[in-house]
Amino acid sequence: MSIFLRKYKVDQIYVLRQQKNTDREFRYEEKYIKNSINPVVVQHLFHKVRKHLKMDWTGGIEHGIERGWLIDE
Repeated sequence: MSIFLRKYKVDQIYVLRQQKNTDREFRYEEKYIKNSINPVVVQHLFHKVRKHLKMDWTGGIEHGIERGWLIDE
């Protein structure tokens, strides 16, 4: 799947597995070793989403659009 990021305002990019894209031609070889998913990155993403879901949603989407953003940091 390909996403054209210039079209969107991107706030965060999470790199779950620090692996070079050039490795894709070797990834099916028996000796190839995948880097593991970084648990610190997953935990950061989890806490960010959890904080967003637990926040006060007073005003809803209309209030967020008037304010200019929907997700608080």
